[in-house]
Amino acid sequence: MDDQQLSQAIRAIFDRGSPRYTTPSGALFELLRTWAESQDLSSIAEACELYICAHPHASAFVAASLPAILVNSYFTVRPGFDYEKFVKWQAEKCNWSEQISLSFTNSAGLAAAVENVVNVVAEQA
Repeated sequence: MDDQQLSQAIRAIFDRGSPRYTTPSGALFELLRTWAESQDLSSIAEACELYICAHPHASAFVAASLPAILVNSYFTVRPGFDYEKFVKWQAEKCNWSEQISLSFTNSAGLAAAVENVVNVVAEQA
């Protein structure tokens, strides 16, 4: 995470509960969507870690929300990712997002969980 991204993450921490968003973590989620679109999983995990340090009570909500953010803003734009296969696969694999949720504050863990999804989907007929 560079200095500009760190500043953005800190701003999201302070913007928790802002009426500009429909959820208390809206500022963070907006930031995570931007970084997901640019395929920056490391900054996503680091921002989540900072956010949870400041707002530990939000941990479960952020962890549960990250898979949807990645579905809508990461997988849809990832080069070579077959989103149609993903939609079919995830409908059958109810717990596919668990590893993402468990590793949301760990850069290496999040990258591994996402890469596992990519690989499993690629193997689908």
